[in-house]
Amino acid sequence: MKPVFLRVLVVSFVLTALAVAGTGCVSPLARRRPIIFKEEELQVEREPDQLLMNLTALRSRGPGTHSLGPGDFLVINVLNPSAEETRYKYELRVSPTGHIMVPQLGELYVDGMPVSALEAKLTSDFKKYIRSPYVTVIPTYATRNLMVMGAVGRAGPYEVPRFRSTVLDALVEAGGLRDTAGDKLIVIRAGAADPTSNPDGEAQLRVLEMDLDRLCSGDTSLNLELNDGDIVIVPPGPRHHLYIQGHVRNPKRYDVDRDEQVSVMQAIAMAGGLTFQASKRHTYVVRHFGTEAEESTRIHLGKIAAGKQPDILLNPGDSLIMESSLARQFLYYLRGILTLGVGYSYAL
Repeated sequence: MKPVFLRVLVVSFVLTALAVAGTGCVSPLARRRPIIFKEEELQVEREPDQLLMNLTALRSRGPGTHSLGPGDFLVINVLNPSAEETRYKYELRVSPTGHIMVPQLGELYVDGMPVSALEAKLTSDFKKYIRSPYVTVIPTYATRNLMVMGAVGRAGPYEVPRFRSTVLDALVEAGGLRDTAGDKLIVIRAGAADPTSNPDGEAQLRVLEMDLDRLCSGDTSLNLELNDGDIVIVPPGPRHHLYIQGHVRNPKRYDVDRDEQVSVMQAIAMAGGLTFQASKRHTYVVRHFGTEAEESTRIHLGKIAAGKQPDILLNPGDSLIMESSLARQFLYYLRGILTLGVGYSYAL
């Protein structure tokens, strides 16, 4: 009687499962619109985001106050508190050598001097003319125009403050590094003209190459101060990453040659194929743009296999996520229940 009872139980479960399958139930995640995948659901470490945080932390190291330097524009007000009037007002620009010319005081060297220190010095010097002078210095810091190219989040031109113009600053402004970034970084800058080698007097380009891994690991000796007009290039590496997650046999990050194009079906084959619970109707390609925006596209694996839909090519850094249907999950757990040490095993 026991085997007959188990067979009846199996038939009842199968009929229930088929009824559920007929409703086309899918997982709650598949029904959401728009699709938003959290890091915990992806179960992968998004390296570009983490690296951007690391770069920002490295950039933040250093003095908290900004010092004056060449190209800065200063508005200096010297007040006479007893007369309640502004006695002197100057609008000055710091020279390339780091000096300013104050008519009553002469030439002052201010390169590297904090604003508060300059205010204290001017207050002391103007006591020759005003008993208790009150001096304010309002700086407008010079900017530098840089170009960031290559495997970064947002390649393009950037205008940055002079005190935020190191290599790390440029990478942070450009949204950090992409998955495709290699292990080198190149800075191209115009050097001074050399009349002996270039009689036309044109500036010579200098190419500086550095180890990107060492820079991102905190080697401050590589964090160069960039000049106006410098070009920062992050060449792509020989390999890029694909993130294959969800109901495949080997979900993980896969390294792929940079020149190799991988389609959705090829990626699933790389991951060992689908598991029993996988739903062919609910597969998603999540495409990341820089470090903020992402786009999710739903595809139907059954239609791709039948030639009714094109097999999508994946971009570097894409995530391929296979979900499961409620019906297949039910059948999977039912099969597990029927093989729990009762001496019988039924193929569903």
